[in-house]
Amino acid sequence: MCTAALTFNELERKSQSTKGWTLVAKNARNAVIGIATTLVVSKTLDRLVTALTPERLASLSPKNKAELTADLQELHALLVVGCRQSEREQSRAFRLLMSKIEERTEDLGDIIEDLVLSGDEQFKMLLSDCVKSISAPVISELVGRMEGRLDGQPTV
Repeated sequence: MCTAALTFNELERKSQSTKGWTLVAKNARNAVIGIATTLVVSKTLDRLVTALTPERLASLSPKNKAELTADLQELHALLVVGCRQSEREQSRAFRLLMSKIEERTEDLGDIIEDLVLSGDEQFKMLLSDCVKSISAPVISELVGRMEGRLDGQPTV
């Protein structure tokens, strides 16, 4: 009876050990898949942000610009959530990849902001009014002061 109990204990220990190693292997596989997927996201995001040049965006029709803006906003929201969730990650390789994604996510946010503001007529009018309110003499006086001159004359 003692032998049977010992055999059961050995089997139980081996079962627990196998279960533990299976979980380790599963997590290791998930880590490898996670890093590989993150690398693909990083490269793809980098290509996207690089392709979104001001010239290309300016050439879009208003309808295409609105559709692209909506798509980019959705992507940006997903990336922000992913970046926040990755803050708990311990893997150095994963954190390095995510830092690149975080940088590009910020760049994407700036592009979205430009797209939204470029289509906002109130913003355009406000910007135009601001530029008009700054008169040429004020600008030349400011430049003169920045260059060390007052009223256009060199300071002694």
